Formats: sequence, C-alpha cells, structure tokens
Amino acid sequence: MKPKRYFPMFIDLSDKNVVVVGGGNIATRRVKTLLQFTRNVTAIAPKVTEELRGFGTAGYVNLITRPVKRSDFQTAYMVIAATNDWKLNDEIYRVCKEEGIYVNIADDKSKCDFYFPGIYMKDEMVVGITASGLDHHKAKKVRIAFRKPWRKQRKMTKNKIIIGSRESALAVLQSEMVKSFLNKEHPELHTEILTMKTTGDKILDRTLDKIGGKGLFVKELDLALIEKRSDISVHSLKDMPMEVPSELPLLAFSKREDPRDVLVLPKGADYLDKSKPLGCSSLRRTLQLKVLYPDMEVKSIRGNLQTRFASWMKESMRD
Repeated sequence: MKPKRYFPMFIDLSDKNVVVVGGGNIATRRVKTLLQFTRNVTAIAPKVTEELRGFGTAGYVNLITRPVKRSDFQTAYMVIAATNDWKLNDEIYRVCKEEGIYVNIADDKSKCDFYFPGIYMKDEMVVGITASGLDHHKAKKVRIAFRKPWRKQRKMTKNKIIIGSRESALAVLQSEMVKSFLNKEHPELHTEILTMKTTGDKILDRTLDKIGGKGLFVKELDLALIEKRSDISVHSLKDMPMEVPSELPLLAFSKREDPRDVLVLPKGADYLDKSKPLGCSSLRRTLQLKVLYPDMEVKSIRGNLQTRFASWMKESMRD
C-alpha cells in the first residue's frame, strides 16, 4: 500500500495554544522544538524531567504537574500526546477528534493529524523534513546532510558575537564590560549588544513574588538564545532563578564588584526618619531590613535604578 503523504504547511503558532501531555524525554523534546516558534505551550504530567521542570520554573511553559483533564484542551489549537500510557493516548485522540483539535500521538502514526518534522533553522529560513512517519532515521540523515554545508560556512564566517542584555542603563553597562573584555581577548571578533525589555521590566505595579518571580527578568533573553538571535546573555546573578534549563547553562562569571548594599537618603540627611517607609524591591533585603528596623515600614518600589530614584524623589518632594 502506498504511504500517505503529508502536505508541508508552515503555521504561525505565536498566537495559538499548544498542549503537550507527558513529562518524559519525548515530551521534553517536543516542548523544546515548540519553544522556537511559540511561548503559548502548556505541558501537563504528574511527573516531568528536570529539564522540563526548569522550563516551567523559568516561565517558558505553563507547567501543570497533575493528570490531564478534558478541560485542559478547551482553548487548544493542537495537542501532542507523548505518554507511555496507550489507553490515555487513545482517550486524548478520541477527545481531540470530537472537539476538532489537531492531534499528534507520539508513538502511533495512524493517530497523527500532523508530524513533527526534522527542523533546521538559519536566520529567517526554516526547513522541515519528514519521511511521513515511516523512517525517522532517513529523515534525520537528510536533515544532517542538509545542515553540513551551512555549518561549514558558519565556521568560516562566524566572527560576530551578539550579546543579549536588558535595556536598562545598568544592564547595558554590565554588558559593555563583557563586550570590552571579549574585544580585548579576541580582537578578531565583532561584538554587538542586543537590548530588550523583559516582562519583569514591564510589570512594575506588583512585587516579583506576585507575578512569577525572578525568571521574568531572563525569559525574553533566554528565548533570544533559543531562537539564535543572540549568542550569549549577560545577567546580574541576583536576577537569575534558582533553577535554569540545562540547555542554557551558566558558563562564566565576571570578577565580583563591591557586594555591599547602599542606603540612599535625601540630600543633607544623615539619619533614618522612622516615620517614613523604607523603599525596597528585593524580598531578601526586605526581610533583612525588618530584622534591622522592626519598627519601620518597608514599602515595595519596583523598576530600574533611574525609575526607583525618580519615584523616591517624587515621594520625598511630596513629604
């Protein structure tokens, strides 16, 4: 019987919800592939790999660690079932067909509306290769053969390093320090800084613990690395989440500057006015200040240095 051929259609997933059911290695690989094209990924499984958990902690995916429910598919554009429970996979397939949702059952090509192709990306070009679900090894060989000349060309021409940075003045200054170091040690390299505003920079009316934690300061920069828009990112270590994805390791640390915190008082003041609140954006510092000054109010103040100083000066003038 002649194998069924699938039409190679390229879809914009940036505004579509994708649900991956499963928490093992296959599900993790599917999520990693999808993250190159969309941030609207939900992964659902009672147990997940450490790498997938890291994606959830960093805010790359909506990670739900419980058994899947039918209601999880309500807004899904497509569903990928990658569990080792064939009964569950069959049930997911049945529900998706009833609801008109595109579905892919990872270990059953007869229950796939679409296949995950072998993908090669370079700049704006995206190449997808599939053997119609019949021979994954053949598809992999074709992808590798296609990639070789591009890799060779990249080795010959790769002399530019793009540094990802938050767009605040302090972050850019830190990135400029790294840029200067690279230029000094490797004068043959051309270095550029790519700045961007992170989610943590945009949401300033709530404390970090209310909006997702420190991962909000690195999410956009990490995505730029995954999408190969940048080669390295420069962060303040204090802004990093406790867990980081294994594919985005911490590779180097610059020489430490003065680690002490600074207390900023109004011009001419030489003591703390305990009738006024202490402005602070860090949960760690807030806890320390409450120990040092238990009778003082500690008030959240968000934003970069310039924003915080402007807010503080405005409050000072009001008083």
